[in-house]
Amino acid sequence: MAISLARWVDRQDWMEPAEEGLDKALGAAFEALGRRREAVEALLHGERLGQPLHVMLTDIPIGAWTTAVVFDRLAERSRDPRHWERAARAAIGVGLVGALGAALSGLEDWRRIQSPARRVGLAHGLLNVLGVAGFTTSLLRRRRSGAGRRSALAGYALMLTAARLGGHMVYQAGIGQRPAERLPERAREAA
Repeated sequence: MAISLARWVDRQDWMEPAEEGLDKALGAAFEALGRRREAVEALLHGERLGQPLHVMLTDIPIGAWTTAVVFDRLAERSRDPRHWERAARAAIGVGLVGALGAALSGLEDWRRIQSPARRVGLAHGLLNVLGVAGFTTSLLRRRRSGAGRRSALAGYALMLTAARLGGHMVYQAGIGQRPAERLPERAREAA
């Protein structure tokens, strides 16, 4: 699915103005940093860590939101769901904070890649924005017991789809990998 979805995204020429507009806006934002620009770019890209920061930070929202969905299922089966609901709210909050860091580092990584992966990266980011909107809506609706669970599931489905596109970029397109780190051909075919 991810490969065919990535191919479909790549053929969407209507996305080109959005790519160009985002690129210009990010360029202007980084220019506004002045002398701090290189340091901020290096931080967001993870240069001091020796690893792309975005890939590491995505584990936070994915893990937190998976936990929230599990807690929601446990709340549905519990006689007293309040503890599970409170835990799900906390997990969603952690995921939203983690998503901010993942988004900032992802934007820096996106600036460094070339087409055709750039368009897939844009779709990956837009799907993640929609996933964040789903979890934000869920968090806001959770003032009532049992509310917000469907929004969380929608956000989770969007995040998983975005993650599949992100996985395609890393494992099939080789984005963010050094040549020695690339998977052997047999492993890429199985992925």
